Amino acid sequence: MTNPPPTPPYLDPSPLGTKEYWDTLYSTDLHTRSALPSHAGQTWFEDSSAEEKTLAFLDENADALGLGRETSCFLDLGTGNASMLVALREDGWTGGDVGLWGCDYSDQSVELGRRVVRGLGRGGDGDGYEGGDADEGEGGVGNGAGDESRNERLPPIHLLRHDIFQPPPAEFPASGFDVVLDKGTFDAISLSAEPLPSGERMCEGYVEAVLPLVRKGGGLLQITSCNWTEPELRRWTESERAGGELEVVGRVRYPSFSFGGQKGSTLVGVCWRRR
Repeated sequence: MTNPPPTPPYLDPSPLGTKEYWDTLYSTDLHTRSALPSHAGQTWFEDSSAEEKTLAFLDENADALGLGRETSCFLDLGTGNASMLVALREDGWTGGDVGLWGCDYSDQSVELGRRVVRGLGRGGDGDGYEGGDADEGEGGVGNGAGDESRNERLPPIHLLRHDIFQPPPAEFPASGFDVVLDKGTFDAISLSAEPLPSGERMCEGYVEAVLPLVRKGGGLLQITSCNWTEPELRRWTESERAGGELEVVGRVRYPSFSFGGQKGSTLVGVCWRRR
C-alpha cells in the first residue's frame, strides 16, 4: 500500500481565519437586523449558487448515496446565518430522528442564525442557544396564523455554539451524522495562523476533528472550497491522519474555465464517504 501524498503548502494567514473577524461580521449583521428585520447577513458563496448546487447534488444522488429525506440527519459546519439548513428544510430534508443541526464557533453567528430562522416563521428550537430574541417574538417577522400551523409541521433547526477542535458536544449523535456539510469552513481554517497544541497549523488537524462527526460506515463529508483545488482537498482529507477512511463518491459541479492550458473553476465541491 502506497503512502498518501504530503499535504499541500499552507496558505498565507488572513483576518478571515480569525474568530475576531467573524464575531465582528456577525455582530454587524445582528445590529443591522435590529433596524432592518429582513437582513439575513452573508450567505457564503451565494454568487456561485453554492447552496442550490449542493441541494441539486443531494437530490440527484440521494439513492446512490444512501440518503433519505425523512431519515438522514445533517450537520452544517460553520453554519453562519443558518441559510443552508433553511434551504435543506425547504427542499424537504427533515433530518430524521436526529434533525438538522448547525454549529459555529461564533456566538454571534448562532444568534444570527436563530433570529433568521425565527424571522422566516420556521421555528428554530434554541438548542445550544443562550437567551431569547430581544427584537423578535416567537412567531417571527410577518408570521400570521396560517404560518403558525405550518410552523408546527416543520422539523426544528438546532443551532449550537461549537468549536470543531473541541470534543463533540453531548447533543450530537454518538455515531455521527449521515451528512456533514462544510461550505467554506475549511477555507477559513486554512487561513488561520493559530497553532494546534502540536505547533502545526489548524488545517493539519481538520480531518481528525471532523471524522468523529461523520457516521462510520456510510456517512458523508461534503466540502465546498474557493481556496483549494480538488487534488489539494484530497491531499488534506485523504492524508495519513484520515487513516484511509474517506473515499470520494461525488462532486458538485461548478462552471469551469481554461487558462494557460490548465482547466479550473472558482469553486470546488467534493463529497467523501466514510468507510
